[in-house]
Amino acid sequence: MAVFEGHATKRQRTDVAGRGVQSGARDRFDEPHKAGPSRVVLVGGLNNAMENDLVEAMQHFGPISYIKMLPRKGEALVEFEDLESGKACVEYLQLHPNNVINVGGNPAYFDYYDRQRIPRPGEVEMEEDSTPPNCVLLITVLYPKYPMDTQVIHKVADKDNNVLRIVMIRKNGVQAMVEFDSVESATETKVRLNGRDVYSGCCTLKIEFARPKTLTVHKNDSETYDFTTPAVQTARGGRGPALLDDPPEPPLHNGPTVRRGPPPPRFGGGPRGQFPPNYQDHGYQQQGFRGGPGGRGRGRGGYAGHGGMHNKYDDYEQYGGGGHDQYGLQPTPQNMPNQVGNGSHVVMVYGMDPDKMNCDRLFNLLCLYGNVWKIKFMKSKPGCAMVEMGDPHMVGRAISNLSNIQFFDKTVQLAFSIQTYLASPPMAGELPDGSAAFKDYSKNRNNRFMTEQAAAKNRIQRPGTVLHFYNCHPESTEETIKQLFVNAGAEEPSAVKLFESKMDAQSLTGLVEWTDRSRAIEGLVLANHTTMENPSKSSGRWPYIFKLCFSNSPSAS
Repeated sequence: MAVFEGHATKRQRTDVAGRGVQSGARDRFDEPHKAGPSRVVLVGGLNNAMENDLVEAMQHFGPISYIKMLPRKGEALVEFEDLESGKACVEYLQLHPNNVINVGGNPAYFDYYDRQRIPRPGEVEMEEDSTPPNCVLLITVLYPKYPMDTQVIHKVADKDNNVLRIVMIRKNGVQAMVEFDSVESATETKVRLNGRDVYSGCCTLKIEFARPKTLTVHKNDSETYDFTTPAVQTARGGRGPALLDDPPEPPLHNGPTVRRGPPPPRFGGGPRGQFPPNYQDHGYQQQGFRGGPGGRGRGRGGYAGHGGMHNKYDDYEQYGGGGHDQYGLQPTPQNMPNQVGNGSHVVMVYGMDPDKMNCDRLFNLLCLYGNVWKIKFMKSKPGCAMVEMGDPHMVGRAISNLSNIQFFDKTVQLAFSIQTYLASPPMAGELPDGSAAFKDYSKNRNNRFMTEQAAAKNRIQRPGTVLHFYNCHPESTEETIKQLFVNAGAEEPSAVKLFESKMDAQSLTGLVEWTDRSRAIEGLVLANHTTMENPSKSSGRWPYIFKLCFSNSPSAS
């Protein structure tokens, strides 16, 4: 049997004079093909990431001197100014398997490259599958919050009447091929626009040379355009600046959205099981709907679809709805990042406590930022889950607000998944607490963005020490609320505030506070959607569903 030169087999004893290593000495197994420590780090698994994303993610390990993108491979080479910075970056992951470095909102992998320096332009280039410069550019629009068509791309790219043809591509997100009158014009445009935003904070341009040498256009419309035709030549003057100042109105996906494509499942009583017009399960004051099974039930604090809730809150704004912020409820920030990643509906959740988290508890947290369709905990990665949400913007909201939060003594991170949708597994399996590792929530009535009216009433808020509760039965007291959290397994709140309500109010709302943000998050994860018995004898058939969300109120006192 052949033995690898220089390594002792399991039962072989050798001495210094023989082949192999000295008996009792440490058997080193150095892979000759594996690159050693280097100033140059190979970054892989990139998904539409730009140079500035790499700088933002890696600058903590040391100063960066040069970056070379390898877009065809989804990789990049990053050269640090010194060897220690490169080692710190790679060892941060290799020595700590639980660590993650996100680039552009997605986890990436890092390893040493087999060179100590990246060749600069004009020097001998390393082998890669990049396309040589030519007259046609491939423009990828990242984070396409607003519509993109041939006229918008022409206004952005055309500087000196040098754009000849444009073809829009919708297969992999939003892309466009733009043909210029010369290689020099295409190269100048690539340098000028790569990494720029068409509109502030969105529609980022990622530009590379395309493989086709020319484009063929058969008609002029919003998807294809040939600007060499006489009809267009007369109207080409005065195209304005390269990038645009103001987006069109109204924008796409501005604010809360509902799932696109097939309509979401409908529930409730009445004919066809549709949402009645007054169904408003928004984030702060559920007004419910009439129409229990086959009739017009009016159960107090109603369980949606089983009798409904009262709908007599004419003073909705008093409790944080509408345009008021009396009790710490705020509208969605105008400048909140609206990520859409690679267009995936699936968010990856990393770093959870596998013994304390399950599908229902993760749903309790994510439902504040969008509809949750499916949740699957991964058997191969304890504490990691995949969640399909209503659309990529809901995924982006969850990532923006929940990444790097801490609860159950764990730091949780979120990122877009490479999977567009989440398939139902044939065998779900079980979690440590005995619950199912996969659940379908597409018909769950606790989703808060199922209608446009319901979605518009939600207020997106980052986690804090104060929670807002609503749909609590009217006979509850501060002690009742505290005991509810204790019974759910959470720490007792440090303060509870009940809002004043009308004499005929059929549910209560208020605030609860903890001294630590992590304890508040745990309280929401454990107690959100807790079933409360209905004390009413006349309409006690349907229970109250205790609901929670984050508040920006500084305290509950």
